[in-house]
Amino acid sequence: MAFEASAECQNRELFRSLTFVGCVSPSTMLLQFGTGLYIIQLRNVLKELFYQTLIFSFGNFGSFKLAESGANLLELLQLAGLESENESGLLWDANGIVWQKAEGFRFPVAALELLESQAAMLNDYFSLQIARPDGAEQGADGLRHLALVTLPSIIDGYTPQMEGLPALALSLVNDVDWEEEEACFDSVCRALAEFFVIKEEFCDGDRLSGLEEGGAPWLAVIRDLLVPRVKSHLVPPDSLRDGTSRLADLHDLYKVFERC
Repeated sequence: MAFEASAECQNRELFRSLTFVGCVSPSTMLLQFGTGLYIIQLRNVLKELFYQTLIFSFGNFGSFKLAESGANLLELLQLAGLESENESGLLWDANGIVWQKAEGFRFPVAALELLESQAAMLNDYFSLQIARPDGAEQGADGLRHLALVTLPSIIDGYTPQMEGLPALALSLVNDVDWEEEEACFDSVCRALAEFFVIKEEFCDGDRLSGLEEGGAPWLAVIRDLLVPRVKSHLVPPDSLRDGTSRLADLHDLYKVFERC
């Protein structure tokens, strides 16, 4: 694995032996390693953790269901802001994906057809179930009912922020290389890893999400669930050094306190 080859021993030891100190925000963490106090961009660390978890557990995920009928993919793609209209009545996004008008509403035919055509693979390998509900029309008319029904459960007890579903749907359409097998699997893993990362803009005060009443506190999720997983499973690539800064040496701080 590329991330294994790029992981330096010192970098591995830092993440394996860290002591959690606290969080400045949902995206920034303080930790102690030896006598050093470090500040780390948590987003980068979690994205790498989720990506590696997806790679190592490839094809062997649990899943959880999104409500009874799932999340409508047409609505997710519209929330992601793909569409722009031209004079012909067709709709195009910035990447040239064609949208059409039908029965007074707009829907992204090519994008939805693409996701439906890959539904079996996404379900088999990633526990991403995409399906039309029972009784939905066949052909293009039924595409407006296409739904994302399940998501992979990659870390027990961790539920991602559902506010990120529109961006995930858009990423599956725009960012996945569907032509080459290895690149396809890798880019799906990266799209999912980005979705699972905790995003500060979706937090509601001290809660992980504003969508569910009484959502879990983000600090507890990071401290009790994700940091232990980082310590036990992450193989840190060299790129994580860019988001890691040493703030102080605790030995020097003790000397300052002794003089006070």
